[in-house]
Amino acid sequence: MISYQPSRAPAYAALALIALALVAGFLPVLRMGLEQGLSGLDPYVFRVLRFTLLQAGLSTLFSLALGFPLARALARQSAFPGRAMLLRLLSLPLALPAIVVIIGIIEVYGARGWLGGLFDIYGLQGILLAHVFFNVPLAARLILADLERIPPESWKLSAQLGLGPLAIWRLVEWPAIRSGIAGAALLIFLLCAASFAVVLTLGGGPRATTLEVAIYQSLRSDFDPQRAAMLALVQLLLCATLALIAQGFGGLGVSWPALRLQPRRYDGRAIAARVADGGIILLALLLLLPPLAALIGAGLGHIDASALLLRALLTSLGL
Repeated sequence: MISYQPSRAPAYAALALIALALVAGFLPVLRMGLEQGLSGLDPYVFRVLRFTLLQAGLSTLFSLALGFPLARALARQSAFPGRAMLLRLLSLPLALPAIVVIIGIIEVYGARGWLGGLFDIYGLQGILLAHVFFNVPLAARLILADLERIPPESWKLSAQLGLGPLAIWRLVEWPAIRSGIAGAALLIFLLCAASFAVVLTLGGGPRATTLEVAIYQSLRSDFDPQRAAMLALVQLLLCATLALIAQGFGGLGVSWPALRLQPRRYDGRAIAARVADGGIILLALLLLLPPLAALIGAGLGHIDASALLLRALLTSLGL
């Protein structure tokens, strides 16, 4: 019997066209960047690169430091009222435009906001606050997905052995999330390093400028495409290096296949654990809800159903 083998020529042709399009789009940038040469690496470029690494590193650190306890609290307290609504709320910052979130943050933490004077909203603190608002929910969702993939047998065995919180963390939880933590950190770092609207609005001038904003300024203010291309190559080199470093820590976690038991955690039942997890969830709500409430309050008071608004709404829906 002769089996039919479909031809792979169309797939190869499509891949070749995609590669050709990428090369054709990248070569002019590469040529202009190389024409600028090492002479373009002046102290301003190194200052911008240093601030890019600083704000992205701190944003990643704070996002993971807040996102992991939130994910663990949601994983341990899987039956509290409102959990499903909170999970939907964690997805909301990813769908909001950056400039909309910035307006909400200014309404809360700006000089005339609800908590005016609590933060220096323009500068590094404002950038970190906006990035944490965006990326704590992302980190929590990614880590929660890893925790929920732990086989039910592991929880049953840990309960039978009477493992304490530290032993559960060391033997059950950490092996499940360590393979994905580097990927989550890399994703958040790259999002913060390539952040544009947040840094442009809250950066506070040349002292708080990232590579992404410097590229924009080189094209818009200085009209220097060669310098912009050189900065783009520096950013590309930075992102590629980080991706290669994270590749050594990534990969899918290897675990025993589940026996189709219903997932059920036996830890987190003590009063102290419930109070601690509740406090972490409350802290997350205090981070997410005030800017959203400020946006809703300001928006409801200034709704103008004009033709311009309707046309913009239809354009957004169409796109």
